[in-house]
Amino acid sequence: MARDSPAFRSVAPKLGFVAPLDGLRGFGIAVVVLGHASGDRIQGFLSIIDCFFILSGFLIVTLLLQEQRSTGGVDFRKFYSRRAVRLLPALWVNLVFWLLVGVVAELAGKHYLTDIGKNVAASFLYVYHLFFPVSMELIRGSRRATMPSVSSARSGRCRSRSTSTWWCRCSSCSR
Repeated sequence: MARDSPAFRSVAPKLGFVAPLDGLRGFGIAVVVLGHASGDRIQGFLSIIDCFFILSGFLIVTLLLQEQRSTGGVDFRKFYSRRAVRLLPALWVNLVFWLLVGVVAELAGKHYLTDIGKNVAASFLYVYHLFFPVSMELIRGSRRATMPSVSSARSGRCRSRSTSTWWCRCSSCSR
């Protein structure tokens, strides 16, 4: 779009920090962790994932619109570098944790290190969903489907934000 052409211009006030929104996101994370830890005992916690990503999308779009309004454009390199600084350290800690779990399991005589290594490599490269499509029956709505529980986490499953973003894009296109 050319700079001199009329375009949408946000006139909304700057959002700033809204503590209840962070609280809602934190609550969503806690519900998902409890849902995974409970195995099949807690059902129906997946709708909070939708709320989490809708809220995250709202906040990200708000940041982009505010930057566009204040500077006249969006510097995507700066935007993605800020996301990387915020998200990648947590991913790396998670991946190192699972590698350590694999090493400890290997020392204990369990042979999970190869599987965990594959999962970690795919997660590190943000291509996990291409090699390990987890719970597709659950997403499609099968009655027999269950979420992976802590007992099935021995393979080091790590669902990255890119996986969920990819799935949201693909599922919205197929509707």
